[in-house]
Amino acid sequence: MMKLLKLNRERLKPRLRVAASLVLLVSLSGIQVCAAPSPQSLLLKQPIENVAALDGLYQSLARTQAASTDEAALTRILHYGDSHVAADGLTGALRNHFQREFGNAGSGFLYAARPWDWYVRTGVTQAASAGWRVDGLKLAALPFDNQLGIAGLSFTATRAGERLQISAPGERFEFALLQQPGAGAVEIWLDGQLYRHTPELAALSLNAPEAATLFVPVEAEHAGTHTLELRIVTASPVRVFGLIAERAQSGVIYDAFGINGARATRPLLWDWQLLDEQLAQRAPALIVIAYGSNEAGDADLNLAVYRRDFAELLQRFQHAAPEASLLVIAPPDRAQFINGRWQPLRELPVVIEAQRQAARANGAAFWDLQRAMGGAGSINRWVGQRLAQTDHVHLTAAGYRLVADALYEALTTDH
Repeated sequence: MMKLLKLNRERLKPRLRVAASLVLLVSLSGIQVCAAPSPQSLLLKQPIENVAALDGLYQSLARTQAASTDEAALTRILHYGDSHVAADGLTGALRNHFQREFGNAGSGFLYAARPWDWYVRTGVTQAASAGWRVDGLKLAALPFDNQLGIAGLSFTATRAGERLQISAPGERFEFALLQQPGAGAVEIWLDGQLYRHTPELAALSLNAPEAATLFVPVEAEHAGTHTLELRIVTASPVRVFGLIAERAQSGVIYDAFGINGARATRPLLWDWQLLDEQLAQRAPALIVIAYGSNEAGDADLNLAVYRRDFAELLQRFQHAAPEASLLVIAPPDRAQFINGRWQPLRELPVVIEAQRQAARANGAAFWDLQRAMGGAGSINRWVGQRLAQTDHVHLTAAGYRLVADALYEALTTDH
């Protein structure tokens, strides 16, 4: 792997700056200072299984690193998952690692608006008028409306005058919109000025005989943070998948697509014709699949069916993005409160093993996060170190950063 990249390994080692905490013990003889276990000691070195499956990623990173200053060689990474991904803590830390080493090529694919009040992407601001609906949040609605695109979420409004506004750094932007029968028309504004796609064309009609993705490029004249606004100009449905924000330079783009409560079977319900179109446009070098925390708590979990469905998900991504490497990340350790104490979630190891087997059978790399944390029951120690939340499911911001450090080291260490 490192022969492909020809990188300085010292530069790639994560800078784990979290200092060991100190516990002060007061005794009659004075104050004694005892070192508590450092957070790093809770995270075990865990290699990536089937690392050869990541050759496509490493080749793309090598091209990105070797590119001259007058060309833009991009490495795009897409990270799918549940609530561990939705907050962008883990993915944000991984984004920082890759972009610090290989170059910052932009924010990547952004939701058209904030799907949750607490959602934040560093360097990005988003605002929307009141008439927009978030599509894809309710699992029960997916059999009736699954035209959600690459992120598994989209945004729809039907009234003229509704607006979406996104500010992000970059020079090259692209709205991803749904063309469909009876769709409305939109205007796009850049930094307060109406953007004309041709001298004659300002408004864009999305009305089309059948559903398809329309990518609408918007070029800024200079680098910096720009504000793009989409306005509906006719009283007909408009669906927006998102906005792509990229810089005119080589580097890494790290897209994060997490949905609270999601399971690995959820993407199987999406419209894969649209997903195929958008994955082809993104041309990712790596797709990360990170589910399992919610499945492990399902009382009706059928492992044979789960293993089959997980394998199908990997196969669909392979078919849609054949040049992309696949990496499966097992869920973190989890516990449940039974008989007055926190006990390991019994089904979690078997869910992880089902993922491992599906990854191995379908040519995907695999990283066992539960094992890296210390195995079953380790979440209790992480809670004690304030690296995991008291629900014994989610990590804290510091915990996700620590996991990102370890995963990045595993990805960039010679095996």
